[in-house]
Amino acid sequence: MSKSTLSVRIPEDKHKYLRFKALHSGQQLQHLVTEIIDHYQQDDAEYMAKFKTLINPEAETEEKNNVT
Repeated sequence: MSKSTLSVRIPEDKHKYLRFKALHSGQQLQHLVTEIIDHYQQDDAEYMAKFKTLINPEAETEEKNNVT
């Protein structure tokens, strides 16, 4: 999977939380943010219904191939 840069402004207290969490857990900040987004994405029913095939076109192909 290719990677791209995400530049966003967040409140300082959220930034501190992410830095401390990454340091305490021994993870890189990039990995921690990806993990948080993955977790949010799994629980986002609206995302699953509307955007999954737009972001991951292979998912639609896999679903069609699994139908018998």
